[in-house]
Amino acid sequence: MHPPRAVEGLEGWRRRMAAAGWTLTEEQWKAVQSPHRRIAVYAGPGTGKTTVLAARVLFLIQVLGLRPADLLVTTFTREAAAELKERLRPWLASRSLIEMEMGTLHSRMLRWWVRESGQVPRLLTPEEQRRLVEKAARRCGTSGEEAAAALAVAKSRRPGRDQVPTRLWEIYESELRRYGAWDFDDILIHVHELLFERGRRPPWKAVLVDEAQDLNEVQSILVEGLARDGLLFMIGDDDQSIYGFRGAVPTYFQGHLSRPDTAVFYLSINHRSHQGLVEPCNRLIANNGDARGKSIRALRQGPGPEVRLFPDEWEQDRWLNRVLAQEAVQGTAAVLARTHQQLQRALGRGGGEHWYGVSWLTFHGSKGREFDHVYILDAVEGSAPHYPGAPGKKRDQELEASAVEEERRLFYVAMTRARERLVILVPARIEGKETRMSRFLAEAGLAEQKLPGNRWRGLRKILRRE
Repeated sequence: MHPPRAVEGLEGWRRRMAAAGWTLTEEQWKAVQSPHRRIAVYAGPGTGKTTVLAARVLFLIQVLGLRPADLLVTTFTREAAAELKERLRPWLASRSLIEMEMGTLHSRMLRWWVRESGQVPRLLTPEEQRRLVEKAARRCGTSGEEAAAALAVAKSRRPGRDQVPTRLWEIYESELRRYGAWDFDDILIHVHELLFERGRRPPWKAVLVDEAQDLNEVQSILVEGLARDGLLFMIGDDDQSIYGFRGAVPTYFQGHLSRPDTAVFYLSINHRSHQGLVEPCNRLIANNGDARGKSIRALRQGPGPEVRLFPDEWEQDRWLNRVLAQEAVQGTAAVLARTHQQLQRALGRGGGEHWYGVSWLTFHGSKGREFDHVYILDAVEGSAPHYPGAPGKKRDQELEASAVEEERRLFYVAMTRARERLVILVPARIEGKETRMSRFLAEAGLAEQKLPGNRWRGLRKILRRE
């Protein structure tokens, strides 16, 4: 494809952007203004991913001369799309923002399918889908949770490669047909048919993909098909790929990056945190191997994470709630845990109060957020990495290497939410059972802060004096 004639000179446009407060670094500008047809950007935590994506949109419209309606911009969540629109609102007319296809891949593909087919499918509500999955699971002698996971992974694959027990798949699909409805994942399966079996040409000249590391197989294939005759811009961080249970693994993003016709850019400057917090995060994620030349650094100095040890989860949770009552007025704060149950337990020990300015989030729920103060609960084996059952539970078999890598990425996401202060909490016992400090602390170079085992008893007195 030959891009249309430029409507504004690049240097003049950059000066105008800079004058309006777009203080991009040179490595960010290189990604934004690249002339390549296929572009992939590694954007580590705090490196300005949303800024670069927004600037690329403006570059395509104001410098290359594409119409807003020529762009398809996919985000992982509706909230991310809303944030991106707010960045663009001062620069684009309201009509342009309406004309541009911007939102989650599922929502944009549903709109396109309706336009192409002239039909409006009936989508199951989450409650209806839960009932259908549980019905199919009972008939197959498995749990609803296991059936839902198997079906979700199967529908994330290329259509025709169903990796679920045949009986479960057939029962569930027959129930869908009886309802005359689609589930959420059917949207992409039908669009796959539209693209590759019915040969429909997508209407967009440029496709931009946010959080590209979270693409599953069918999404990755769709992105390629949607951009086959136009421009493709993908931005993400394979070190933050944390949705394996939905079929998303970093190899799909890495596959795009390995193509010889893809120009690859690295955003390496963390504008969120200081170096004391960035270094242990780098050490942790390096244990996943595939570094690909990435090295995140900060522009300011500061202290490293604090590792605080407690006799048990009761002392940990009480201490946390006391601290939150004091620090809520000193900036934003977040309490992060691997599961909702851990958060509910810690909240309950604080009298159920939601301290002002404090967010209580799972590691997954913290993705894309940032806070001045971050507290990570229960940094022990069984919680990080997570084993089935209660935190601290010892399993006979080690987790598979791929599962540990995803758990490591998840802990990395949690650690990198902090702007100023990161406090990692380690209880010696949970539910009366002894725990082992999470391996991730040793990998991050933080395990040396652990007190010897014979000092746990004295630690209770120390904590009470704080």
